[in-house]
Amino acid sequence: MTRNRIKQVTTAQTSDVLADAHLMQYTHKAMTAKLQAQRAEGFSGWYTTERTLAMLKKSLKENMARGDWLDVAIIAAMINMRLSCPKEKK
Repeated sequence: MTRNRIKQVTTAQTSDVLADAHLMQYTHKAMTAKLQAQRAEGFSGWYTTERTLAMLKKSLKENMARGDWLDVAIIAAMINMRLSCPKEKK
């Protein structure tokens, strides 16, 4: 591999890392603000037994159909976290 090609690859990788970091920072801020607003409106309990995995999956599908991509990301993260618990593997 030539020096110029190595520089191109390194620059592309750096761009990917920066883009990923920006994505995570932006998404974190947006998700935090949305969750705070929802809690202020009385919404809570995604992690409780009263809110089943099936309910979260239904909500995910509804938000996908509406095109509410921030809520999709939030609910997908909730499902992912719930599935990381051994008792939730369904």
